Amino acid sequence: MTLSDIYARAQKRLYRYLNPRALDLAGDREVEYAFVAAHVPDTPGTALDFGCGNAPIGLVAAFKGYTVLALDLTPVQWTFVNPAITFHQADINTYPLGSQRFDVILTCSTVEHVGLAGRYGSLEDPNGDLKAMRLLRTLLKPGGRMLLTIPVGQDQVCRPYHRIYGAERLQHLLEGYVQLHVEYWLKRPGMNRWVNAPEAEALAVRGGPAFYALGLFVLTLPK
Repeated sequence: MTLSDIYARAQKRLYRYLNPRALDLAGDREVEYAFVAAHVPDTPGTALDFGCGNAPIGLVAAFKGYTVLALDLTPVQWTFVNPAITFHQADINTYPLGSQRFDVILTCSTVEHVGLAGRYGSLEDPNGDLKAMRLLRTLLKPGGRMLLTIPVGQDQVCRPYHRIYGAERLQHLLEGYVQLHVEYWLKRPGMNRWVNAPEAEALAVRGGPAFYALGLFVLTLPK
């Protein structure tokens, strides 16, 4: 865990202390990881785990027979070793991938941080997230799948934490992709647990540094 992660968690604890009735993000990773695990295709191939962090989703792909390249700007502290997974501490925008193309791209709670300086070592770029999604599009094989999870709600940039994608920026983020499957999850007042919800309700959530709704996508390329 980096110092910026520790600071971010302390900020969120302070927010919950000052707003005891506010909804929080507890359990968000369980929803995201379960979604990704459920949608990794059962046909082995190559996978790119973009912004892998210490998450287990690259390991899920390895268990399904994939050869996995995991990239992150910060070092990982995995509690496992798997010969099918190769990690490189690198920026995807500068890492020399050459002609490599992937059957599956995993980007779980990652792209919303690209271009926001001050937390994960990303360089400041207002459109860094959109550029990353365009680059990932070129790395996906025809017929391949991208499994994407992101914060959604009313459009907002919560520096240095994350972006929240609403009706305006979400359409730009997903430009050039075909949506095969989409789910939205949120927490409603009075029930601090995640539930599946309609798109309109999820995109109406007013989020912030410590809370947002979730958008879960299975994407592919146009034929």
